Amino acid sequence: RLAYWSALERVAPGDGFPDDFDERSELRKPPRAKFSPMAGGLVRALDHDCIWVGTCIDEDNHPAFVAFLFLAIVALVEFFAAVLAVHPSPKQLLLAAARAPLYEHALARLVILAAA
Repeated sequence: RLAYWSALERVAPGDGFPDDFDERSELRKPPRAKFSPMAGGLVRALDHDCIWVGTCIDEDNHPAFVAFLFLAIVALVEFFAAVLAVHPSPKQLLLAAARAPLYEHALARLVILAAA
């Protein structure tokens, strides 16, 4: 590290760092690499840091992340299909929520107000 700082002191003011140099990791960046705070270093082909799965999404786990998103959407569709199967019509569901006390179904009332 001492060599790094001594070399940095020899850089003329205004010259700066080369474009492919990352100051945080003190390494040259490969193409498409970015610094990930979640991983604590450079990550090749970084997409983003995902707080929901607790890791950075990169070229290694991108297919698994896309599968996770697909399955989450499938689960939401199945949930709403089950709700509609239990309740005969969406209109009756909204009317029942409108008749309920505010403290029980505050979110349903907000949906009704937004739809009106």
